[in-house]
Amino acid sequence: MRLFPALERVAITLLSLTFLACASSQPVYRETVFLNKSYDTRQEITTDAGSPMISAQKGTLVYEKKWVGVDQYGMPCLLTFLDTDSVKDGWQEDERVEDVFKRELIYSGTDGSAINLLYREYNGGSARPSRIQWLKYDLANSPMIQFRDFQFEIIRANLSNITFKVLSEPADFMTIKGSLVSN
Repeated sequence: MRLFPALERVAITLLSLTFLACASSQPVYRETVFLNKSYDTRQEITTDAGSPMISAQKGTLVYEKKWVGVDQYGMPCLLTFLDTDSVKDGWQEDERVEDVFKRELIYSGTDGSAINLLYREYNGGSARPSRIQWLKYDLANSPMIQFRDFQFEIIRANLSNITFKVLSEPADFMTIKGSLVSN
């Protein structure tokens, strides 16, 4: 035998409205492809030995914002504020970087008329390179060198630094449609 059926119906209705209000708040999700380069093509650059001549990184910046707070009637959602450090005004925001790919070409000095370079690739934001390659280019015949889809003009090089221009770069490192590109 139920003592207060009308009160039960009101409580169930209020709980149902609370769940519906919390569930109705749509999350915001945005992905932005980014490209960060340490160089501009056709500009003269001087780099010290042991430092990157070029560094280029691309990836995806993911922004997610979801409602975890109170509903539009001021009623708390049942899962509200479990993690108070990451919840602000009822919204939980998260920014993360995914699918990171980074290339570096490091100047390592000269050996007679040749220059020594170190190429490193990083995948997934790892601190350890996924690929390393030592390179040596003899500049006695030509100041132009090419590695992968990069082409460089070496203006001068000695044991302590190198001055060069990036003449061309890989097509996927020139522009990315709808992205943030910064130097």
